[in-house]
Amino acid sequence: QPDSLETTPTLATLLGDHIKRTTRERIRFIQLIGERYGPRERQILLSHYPNASIAPFYGLTEFGFQGYQCDVLKQTGSFAYHCWPSLLMEVTDQGDGRWVANDTEGELVFTELYATPHQFIRYRTGDAGRIVSNMLCSCGAEFAFEVTGRIDHDIIKISGMMFRTDEIERVIKEFPEIEEDFRGVVETRRIGSN
Repeated sequence: QPDSLETTPTLATLLGDHIKRTTRERIRFIQLIGERYGPRERQILLSHYPNASIAPFYGLTEFGFQGYQCDVLKQTGSFAYHCWPSLLMEVTDQGDGRWVANDTEGELVFTELYATPHQFIRYRTGDAGRIVSNMLCSCGAEFAFEVTGRIDHDIIKISGMMFRTDEIERVIKEFPEIEEDFRGVVETRRIGSN
């Protein structure tokens, strides 16, 4: 019987709707990746997996994990992350790439501080975020950040899946019953907004 999951919040929720309660109660650890995780998602997951410790990670498909939650952040119920010590994280103005002041929203940008064959230097994520604490955490991390939404609307992220807006348009145009003049609207919301 499984005792842990590594998945997205959406897939963990869907799986929870289809497996027996006794199996769900055996799950002790859930590692979350790939999509937004906030208070609502936490509440739903704990209703499905009441004995699980939930460990959300922030990461990108092409870059791996950039953020993690320490035991302190998990216990406080925070939805913030610490940056891995092997990375430099910046919160920058989308227009000019300059640093923004603490607690100001900007684009999350990462640099690898170690040599790799494909070293990322000032990698723009397209994710909006902000520093929520620049004080030393008792775990030893220097600061905490949160992801507040998306900046790049050329790619839409839904339940961990990436959709290119130009591909959506191409597919829609293949249906002759849809008029040539159509309009799609992308709306983003901040984490924790209604």
